[in-house]
Amino acid sequence: MTQNPTDEVIDAKIAGVSRDVERIRRMAYYDRRHLPDLVDSLCELAKFRSRKGESDRAERLYREALTHCEESPMPVAPELIFRIHSLLGYHLDSTGKTEEAREHYQQAIGISGRCPALEPAQIGVVHNNLAMIAKQDGRIAGAEEQYRTALRYFSKSGLEADPRVAAVHNNLGVLEYSQRKLEQSRASHEEALRIRLLVHGTDGTHTDLGQSYTNLAAVHKALGNHVAAAGYLTKVAALGTVVLVGNSLTETSRNPGGGPDSSL
Repeated sequence: MTQNPTDEVIDAKIAGVSRDVERIRRMAYYDRRHLPDLVDSLCELAKFRSRKGESDRAERLYREALTHCEESPMPVAPELIFRIHSLLGYHLDSTGKTEEAREHYQQAIGISGRCPALEPAQIGVVHNNLAMIAKQDGRIAGAEEQYRTALRYFSKSGLEADPRVAAVHNNLGVLEYSQRKLEQSRASHEEALRIRLLVHGTDGTHTDLGQSYTNLAAVHKALGNHVAAAGYLTKVAALGTVVLVGNSLTETSRNPGGGPDSSL
């Protein structure tokens, strides 16, 4: 059976990181100063196991990393523990274990106040993910509070043209729309679009732009602004995006909050 190129890349990554894990595991056994390196390599291996579709093996690796920190005879940097909880939370979230994910997200938030080296944006990502779980559970007020908290943390990072900030504005707009807060929803989606145009350019064709145009079309339609709605749908058509505009808007998915190494 022939593997596709992506599978081959992931298999190669798994093989290389697995060797690193075993090497660093031996080093950490004799010298606990190598514990952060072991945790990093375990999280890296877990990431690729997850992408391979081996969710149980990935979860065990994240939990092993957490156990090493909890049982360490030496103090462990709180930023490291934040990272594991946020990554494990994201992994559980992506596999449908939302209640367990919420617990780990909350533990990450709980320790974030002791993490001076942490980028505020990393905390913002976790709040966004907690907001999406809250909305899924029907806790609308809690979801809105989490989205607004996420935006405050992104603001502290001084980020402007960042797709993650646009995603939070988009998700908040979807939530506001569901409560028929149409003018607030319009403002949130316009801010999401403003940032996405900075990121992708006015002539961009990214699907995020299609999402914003679609959502703004739905909001304007609900407001009775049919000309404006039609204008946004024209922009969607120009992108070649197939959309259905009805009574719901599309959210932007969750993001890992563990740091810059969260992508292949």
